[in-house]
Amino acid sequence: MKGITIGIVCGVAALGFGVVYSMISKPDEPKGGPLVPAQVVEQLAQGETEEQRKFRSMAIPANEEPECALPFGWKVPERLADKGIERAGLVQILRIMALEKWQETGSCECFYNQISWDEVAARAPEFELNDNSGLRFNISELRAKADDLEQHRLKGCNL
Repeated sequence: MKGITIGIVCGVAALGFGVVYSMISKPDEPKGGPLVPAQVVEQLAQGETEEQRKFRSMAIPANEEPECALPFGWKVPERLADKGIERAGLVQILRIMALEKWQETGSCECFYNQISWDEVAARAPEFELNDNSGLRFNISELRAKADDLEQHRLKGCNL
């Protein structure tokens, strides 16, 4: 019985592979040779809509950076927070502070470099949790607030 089950499973798997291969091979191409990855991508892209093509090309090229963004690799000084999750919260507080400064001034300049980590640490207690969960900040809420403010800034500054 065990041998029959294994035989059936192997047969079904082989049949499945054959169906998948025949689905991605070109009708005018001989079915003998394997496809290289570029051919598979080309075949999959043939039936794309314009929106799917735009989505596939949404990635920002490596040499292009947004006009106003936190510099990559900015690190919170360890003296302010010893846990990574706390440092992530402080980064979101910095974003919120910079975006609040944009709201206050109406200026579309980038304020990230104008706020010190000590200023962030001074405002941190306003964002701390008091629910005895063991977490200092709710990172998800901080990120959502910062993202919302950033969307308003992008619209307001036509960016």
